[in-house]
Amino acid sequence: MENSYKVFIIPSIHWDRAWDSPFQQNRIKLVKCIDRLIQILNNDNRYKSFSFGGQSVSIEDYLEIRPEMEKELKRLIQKGKIDVGPWYSLADILLVSPESIIRNLMFGFMVGELAGRVTKIGYIPDSLGLFSQLPQIMRGFGIESVVFTRGLDDEGEILDDEFIWISPDDKNSVLAVHQKIDNFDIDDLNAENFCANVHKENIKNQSKIILLNADKNLNELKPDLIEKIEYINEKLENIDIMQCGLEDYVEHIKSQRTNFGEHRGELKGSCPLMTGVISSRIYLKQMNEMAQILLEKWAEPFSSLNWLISNSTYPKVFLHYAWKELLKNHSHNNIRGCCIDEVHREDMVRYEWVNQIGEDITYTSLKQIAENIDLDTNIGYPIVVFNPLCWQRSDPVITEIPISNIPENPVIKDHNGNIVPSQITFDDDTALLAFQAKIPPLGYATFYLSSSPEENIKSESHIKIASRTMENRFYRIRINANGTLDILDKLAGIEYKECNLYEDRDDAGDAFDYAHVKHSKIITNKTAKADIKLIENGAVKATMEIKFSVNLPKAITKDGENRTSAKMSCPFIVKMTIYESIPRIDFVTIFENKVEDHRLRVAFPAEIKTDTINVEGHFEVLKRRNEPIKPNTKWTQESIMNNYQSAFLDVSDNGKGLAIINKGLHEYSAHKSKNGWIIYLTLLRCVGVLSRNGLYLHSDKAIPDAQCYGIHTFSYSLVGHKGNWFSAGIHRHAYEHNTSMRTIHGVFSKKNSCQKLPPYMSFISVEPSNLMVTALKKSELGDGLILRFYNITDKAVDGIIRAFKHAKSAKLTNLNEEELTDGELKIDEDGSIHLQIDKHEIKTVKISF
Repeated sequence: MENSYKVFIIPSIHWDRAWDSPFQQNRIKLVKCIDRLIQILNNDNRYKSFSFGGQSVSIEDYLEIRPEMEKELKRLIQKGKIDVGPWYSLADILLVSPESIIRNLMFGFMVGELAGRVTKIGYIPDSLGLFSQLPQIMRGFGIESVVFTRGLDDEGEILDDEFIWISPDDKNSVLAVHQKIDNFDIDDLNAENFCANVHKENIKNQSKIILLNADKNLNELKPDLIEKIEYINEKLENIDIMQCGLEDYVEHIKSQRTNFGEHRGELKGSCPLMTGVISSRIYLKQMNEMAQILLEKWAEPFSSLNWLISNSTYPKVFLHYAWKELLKNHSHNNIRGCCIDEVHREDMVRYEWVNQIGEDITYTSLKQIAENIDLDTNIGYPIVVFNPLCWQRSDPVITEIPISNIPENPVIKDHNGNIVPSQITFDDDTALLAFQAKIPPLGYATFYLSSSPEENIKSESHIKIASRTMENRFYRIRINANGTLDILDKLAGIEYKECNLYEDRDDAGDAFDYAHVKHSKIITNKTAKADIKLIENGAVKATMEIKFSVNLPKAITKDGENRTSAKMSCPFIVKMTIYESIPRIDFVTIFENKVEDHRLRVAFPAEIKTDTINVEGHFEVLKRRNEPIKPNTKWTQESIMNNYQSAFLDVSDNGKGLAIINKGLHEYSAHKSKNGWIIYLTLLRCVGVLSRNGLYLHSDKAIPDAQCYGIHTFSYSLVGHKGNWFSAGIHRHAYEHNTSMRTIHGVFSKKNSCQKLPPYMSFISVEPSNLMVTALKKSELGDGLILRFYNITDKAVDGIIRAFKHAKSAKLTNLNEEELTDGELKIDEDGSIHLQIDKHEIKTVKISF
């Protein structure tokens, strides 16, 4: 019939490894579910397929308990009866690093291919929204379509539920299908309510193809599903129901339509996005940030380089194990911090495992590389400094040295014997050494702790300190009596007043959503009396310590309408550091939380007139308009102002600007003020209920750990600048702040090696500054090095890769590290590799030596 609907039912399992019950209890249900599934699929050939919800970790979770079922499970997967992948775990892809998303797909493909088949549909039912570079990532794995639930706002009224989604590079696109009816229950499948339910959803798709994904958590395949479908098809004249898999469903859409609307940009509206999860259990986000940096910037790159240099064994198995444990923590409920307490305690154990493995691999690799360096211990006590970023760095090196190794009149010399600016502070038996140095791109430099015959050698410094002021060549900072700051950007000629103001407000929400009480009250440190003390000052940096306390209500009242009159004094310690040679102002805030039901933010007013704010996202910097969206239709949740960022945000008018860098503090809110903007960075959000009645979900289980009692440490930084974020190098400042350099020091044994390394060397550099490296690792396929980078700007550039030795070959690969046809790159006589990178393009190069 011309006006009939085709309804595709996809039996599937939405495998929450954990949520309102812990993993092991959920796995018992999973094992029973898959046992039953195998039995039904073997007994009734009418069932075409069953989906594992887009992920493959469930295969491993099942076979760990039922290893004897591996052969039978693989047989059904190979026959197409069971769909697995393409993901390893069903992550909330907005809350994790861009590189980890690629690894999630890589491990999803590995598990799926071992099992016999990977489903190449990007199924994303449960993310806060979708970032704009996702089409390029999907096409990098040969995936041409995505099916998603959250993110489509009023543009869906124009686009319909099926449209072409184009990535920012304008070269990659996917067919995007909006799954409007989710969590469909097969038990509700009856002729009396089925037709009405379909029309009630007001489906807007020209193909008249509707997806009903039986995607309830741990939903079992029903043995009578086929009978129900046949019965309803007999009863209804304008609806044709069939059972299939995701791939068949998408192919049917393509066969019915040729003209689709087009969309560019993020998808983050309409369906409940539950943006409170960006700041739920901040400690998890901070641990995740550290784990990602450890694997991506240290363990993988330097173990790969060590494998090349020292002929050591590449720790592939341990790196794979660490990545998989991290990706399990990326499962959407886990990384959001919206599970019961038992689940997140287990998450912390996994983060510790990742840290233990990553630190051991990193230390071993750096030490073995250092053992191959030609050191001159006659100069002094050797210190080898490693830089994991692909550009030369001049930010300070900070390392701990045993006091017993500190000579009289200590100085730091480079490998040529030149003295570099340095300073030392002492703590018990340890000396904290800071020195200024230039460290080559993704490489190392050698320095020596030595003594000088001249006493009191002091380097010239532009840092000036008074009782309440700090000044260098970049800023003059006045510390107000309440602990806030007035910051004059001397180069841009603008003053930012009352910066670093702490704002505390009630939170009557839950793990998913922020909600203030009816009679809401904001408390700040405006009336606080701060104690201010200089704790270090030298040729490299100076740090002031600001202490104060704020009386905060103990909780919200039982009726949820007010904050209690009873209060607790909560102490703040703020350590603010300025530098001789870099334009960052670094903050470390230590806060002891003694109260419940509140949200703590830090505010930075900026008198800059602009309508947009630049925010680092996934493989790009986004330009966002910061005003609530005014929907044309009724949304499940109203538009709210808190949003996600990666490492930095920047507000500028191209003449001057202010950037705020964060380490694991991903929630921000930007509000227009009379004279510009106020930027809020969320530090802590404390709630005690998994999901309150009246908000989107309802599961009133108590989660006392989410009140986040105790001492918390937050790291963030401020950079004032002329020009825009790119010309000021904010993207580089952000990663320098978040990825400190590491050192190996002491007298190293000289081991026999294939090559002696010079005292100063870059292993890999990538130019120009538009290009940001996200991965350097040993190839999964062969013995090459995989180098991945992307163009952070909207202009094409000619890129240059330089390696520490002449490569035999360089080839482009897809994101799954498979070599591309015609992907051979020319290597110049000097060993450099040239290639063009289009705007916002992600490139992966396999280099063989």
